[in-house]
Amino acid sequence: MSNTEEPVPGRWLYALGGALTLAYLVLLGLYCFGRWAEIRGLAPNNIGDFLAGAFSPLAFAWLVLGFIQQGIELRQNSAALRLQAEELRSAAEHAGAMVELQRKEFDLRIEELEDARAKADEAAAAQARRREQQAKWREEEAIKQKQPRLRFTLFHRDHRQHHIARGTLENDGPACTNVSVELEGIPDVLSLERPFSLANFPSKLKEPMAFVSHGSHSLTQPLTVRYTDSDGVVRTVGFIVSVTNSVISVDEADDI
Repeated sequence: MSNTEEPVPGRWLYALGGALTLAYLVLLGLYCFGRWAEIRGLAPNNIGDFLAGAFSPLAFAWLVLGFIQQGIELRQNSAALRLQAEELRSAAEHAGAMVELQRKEFDLRIEELEDARAKADEAAAAQARRREQQAKWREEEAIKQKQPRLRFTLFHRDHRQHHIARGTLENDGPACTNVSVELEGIPDVLSLERPFSLANFPSKLKEPMAFVSHGSHSLTQPLTVRYTDSDGVVRTVGFIVSVTNSVISVDEADDI
């Protein structure tokens, strides 16, 4: 901190007043020195009048100097107040700018939080979908494990009855019940030799069956196997019957 004293406003007025006072007192002393005998002979009331008249100019001069000093101080105080008001205005503007900056930072944080929440919700939804798909896949696998695996062997034509093609229906999976083979036969072209149905179809069983095929031209025909699985649900499996000159093959429809 600086030790220098701040200048007193209107200090020069004090110096001027002091100088004028000293000069006036000197002149008054010189005036009274030459008339000391007359002054001593004055009555007390006349002496009071003399002193009042002698010092009134000096008092008036100090009154004027005091008025000037007060005006200087008022102007300086006004300037200080204006400076303080300017500082307050600058401080208010700075505070407003800081508030605006904090508001923008707050909005940015809110946007970041909303983005993070949206990403978290999306990740949670994706995880839920994966869990749902996995659960569905496990359920399908569990159902699939309970289904029989049906397949047909090639049906070769009987050398004695050439219009008869004989083969088997095999079950390589779990047992099923109420098995029936449904073929929308074409009259005089392709049909089952007799209706095919089984009340119980155990695993690893091969059941013989036969088609009746007339003519030598090739064709394809849909075939359906209906059964009841171990859960008691009625299901169907689609196949395609393909006829050639010598054999009849039956394949799952999804494999064609």
